Amino acid sequence: MGLRGLLVLLLMALLAGGAGAFGLYVHFARDLPRLDAFDEMSASGVTRFEAADGTLVGEWFEERRLAVTWGQLPERLVLAFLAAEDERFFQHSGIDLRGIARAMVQNFRAGDLREGASTITQQLAKTLVGNARSYERKVKEAILARRMEDVYSKPQILTWYLNVIYLGHNSYGVQAAAQNYFRKNIWELSLAEMAMTAGLAQSPSRVNPVVNLPAARKRMAHVLSNMREHGWISAAEEQAALAEALVTYPLRDTLGDHVPYYTETARQEVMTRYDDPAGSWLGRGLVVSMAVDPGPQRVAERALRDALEVLAKKQGYPGPLGHLERDDFLARNLPYAEPQAGQRVLARVSEVTKERATVEIADGLSGTLKLADTKWAAPYTELPVKRGRRDTGASVSFGGKLTNMTKAFSVGDVVLVEVGAREGRTAAVQLVPIPLVEGAIVSYPLTGSGPDVMVGGWDFDRSQVNRAYAVRQTGSTMKPIVYSKAYDLGLPPSALFSGAPFREGEYNPTGARSKDDMLVWDALAKSENSVSLRVLQYVLNHTSLEDYKDWGRRLGLARELTGFPSEVLGADQTPFAMTRAFATLARRGLAPETALLRKVTDKDGRVLERHVAPGDPDASFDDTLVALWERALSPPERHIPEATAWIVARNLTEVVARGTGTRAKKLGREAAGKTGTLAYDVWFDGFTADRVAVAWIGADRRERPLGKSEKINKVYGSDTALPAWLAFMTAVDGDRPKAAVAGAAPADVVDVMVDPATGLVVDAKGRTIPHRGGTEPTERAIAPTDPANIGSLETEF
Repeated sequence: MGLRGLLVLLLMALLAGGAGAFGLYVHFARDLPRLDAFDEMSASGVTRFEAADGTLVGEWFEERRLAVTWGQLPERLVLAFLAAEDERFFQHSGIDLRGIARAMVQNFRAGDLREGASTITQQLAKTLVGNARSYERKVKEAILARRMEDVYSKPQILTWYLNVIYLGHNSYGVQAAAQNYFRKNIWELSLAEMAMTAGLAQSPSRVNPVVNLPAARKRMAHVLSNMREHGWISAAEEQAALAEALVTYPLRDTLGDHVPYYTETARQEVMTRYDDPAGSWLGRGLVVSMAVDPGPQRVAERALRDALEVLAKKQGYPGPLGHLERDDFLARNLPYAEPQAGQRVLARVSEVTKERATVEIADGLSGTLKLADTKWAAPYTELPVKRGRRDTGASVSFGGKLTNMTKAFSVGDVVLVEVGAREGRTAAVQLVPIPLVEGAIVSYPLTGSGPDVMVGGWDFDRSQVNRAYAVRQTGSTMKPIVYSKAYDLGLPPSALFSGAPFREGEYNPTGARSKDDMLVWDALAKSENSVSLRVLQYVLNHTSLEDYKDWGRRLGLARELTGFPSEVLGADQTPFAMTRAFATLARRGLAPETALLRKVTDKDGRVLERHVAPGDPDASFDDTLVALWERALSPPERHIPEATAWIVARNLTEVVARGTGTRAKKLGREAAGKTGTLAYDVWFDGFTADRVAVAWIGADRRERPLGKSEKINKVYGSDTALPAWLAFMTAVDGDRPKAAVAGAAPADVVDVMVDPATGLVVDAKGRTIPHRGGTEPTERAIAPTDPANIGSLETEF
């Protein structure tokens, strides 16, 4: 090996001095990489995903490289790298003959290739010719280094080198290293941090402050010593840097720490649009601004989490997360040995009695789970399996009470606890219910640039499936879709429909029990099924199936309407699509802004796409001007007639005022919405004058109903999904100025006071209901409850 190393160094010396044979040069130079390939490599970077306010919420890359210019490089950082790697950089022409001679002597004495003579230019060339340990590679590297020195200036070479060199810790280039190790920009680094960074170049994976701090400090000291010897720093500065207590950081989980469901969905969109055979989107250095607002997003995450955990307590305790011996658990849980109040951490059960269970978080840090606080932890059960199928007629755990802690916990169980106040080495703890149900919340301001909230589940680390796009049964939240089409076809909201049992062939969802006849307006407010089934029948009797399907498309539904009689009681749709449909109603028929991506720019700042609304509070001045111009050229498209959308929106305020959504009155301002309840899915889709939001909670797999059984559910949209919606809306919308849902009535809407029992016109003591002009009733009631006044529409259905 020693002779081979000497041969390599000798060949390099001959080439540098012009003494290499021409044939040897041709042999090694014939298939060298093009230098423009280096330009492409050095230009590749990190694709950044940012929230609307500019917060970094995600990064994707092939190599995490953040390019900086020569002007941004601090002089001392440059000198630190010269001291570490190539002190004669500005004196040689790519190959350092003096360095080669010194290396030959050192290697001869060692009998091995102990010391290299690669200049910074050669190290840069190495990124193109590869890392193979061979004399051929070293000669090619030398030839290419000479070529680079002929083509590029010294500052260019040094800038490129500092942008592409791998420095460990997932860092390519000095700016990425500064951010990853110290969470600073390069111009914010101290002298010690600069010397530490420069020292990483030699062995970045093994000698870095995260992996081996003593070795990294030793290398830093070497760099500082060289800087002092060359007069680049004083002895006092060297000693001060050596004495500095450096703080380094682990790699940040940028995705998981912020808005993972939203960002991952946006990433998939970007990948689909910008990946091509010519090159991966990862290296394009895009900046992707999303419509997400971190503040409301965090509020929605908490609101959904709380609602899911309330339901989880009713369903029961499914058991521990695992079972570990004490030493194994303490070793694994060491990073969480000093939890703060409010933090959720794993704990191990160390002792159990009837009344309490002692849990250990770290060595010497423990807490007590008390029966009085943990009575909800009765055993969790699922539907039994009979002959390979779930018995959907069976009952499951719901509302049980634990009477003995030994029935739920054993020594060695690993559980999730929330830490409260601490007194010395004792912490107050509460058992955290782990929901086996999931949920989603989607929301956006009615005048914004797109959805600013999208939560796709209880915990992204547990499941990356974004349930905002999961197809679920909507339950009665489909009713406004059907009623809107009926109103558009001319059905008066004051029409009186039969409450008799509904049958169509063998389909009889309402059973034999009859209900009172009801105004269509009231039927939507009360979510009455018999009337709603007849409203869909009215629609299909007055228009084609294709026109009905087109209505769903215009409202933004994800899946095509079918026209099946059961559709008005529930259809397969996604929470995201239902948010879009309800937003169209709230916006008086105008299409809502639904783009997740506000703006995408490339590494040079060129705008590749822009979806910024004129009223976007986070928009720059330039983006606002462009948005105003585009809005003037292309006004928002009206997907359904204004009067129709407005009437349905007002009808949905009745759901909150006196129907199944009365809990939403706690918001303290006018709201509209619709509940949906099924055995495995519950919803609340609603809006105010400023914001739309949809909350869904359900079972990913039908292993058990949400409540006691399919027949006796005991879980409703009004008491499970609506509280999540309310908690979110109260936090983000409750303090806004009060305004009427959907605004003032359009010019072609007529208010008529009718008898609520007949739908006929009255002068007093009636109910005022809006109608599209030309559909309002004209027949007057003689007596409010006279059976002779019942309109003909009742007999039609």
